[in-house]
Amino acid sequence: GVSVKGNKQGGVVVNQGAEAQLKEVESSQNEGIGVSVSGISLERDEPPSRVSMEVCNLLRNRRQGCVVSEGGVLELDRVRIDGNDGIGCQVDGRENSETTCTLSQAEIKGNGMAGLFVENGTATLRNQCEIKGNQSSGIHAKGVGSHVSIESSTLITINLGCGLVVDEGAKVTMKEGSVIMKSEGEANVVVQGK
Repeated sequence: GVSVKGNKQGGVVVNQGAEAQLKEVESSQNEGIGVSVSGISLERDEPPSRVSMEVCNLLRNRRQGCVVSEGGVLELDRVRIDGNDGIGCQVDGRENSETTCTLSQAEIKGNGMAGLFVENGTATLRNQCEIKGNQSSGIHAKGVGSHVSIESSTLITINLGCGLVVDEGAKVTMKEGSVIMKSEGEANVVVQGK
């Protein structure tokens, strides 16, 4: 594997239509974000920035474990996002609502804020994801343009805030087989307006 560790800024940065495939990579103890994916190519017809991560670790970064924004695409398969000071995985589609993140068998735990935070973008969880022990909500979806799809056997548990927060018109779809339990906040699931 490859280790990206202790940088003054972020660990891995992919932007302006670039593409990266990361396998068995650890991005840890960086002063910034573990992995950042943002933007589309400066050429109109080019695809967005895209990162595929398989069997990777995003650990103890001073900010978020990973962020996808401005129309980027992030695919996480068997990725551990653990002990970051900020949000574990952030989907920020405020600049471009086509921003997406797909998580499969991902483990998001022990982060200093929400495990997964989606604002005006799309996140899909499938194949036994686990979101636990985060200092705020397990999953927080915010804004009319946000959609979180929890497809199969996801466990959301023991987060210090609520297990799932649906805020300001966000949409969450949860299929049978997933569980939200033992949240330490006001409820396992909170739905609130503006």
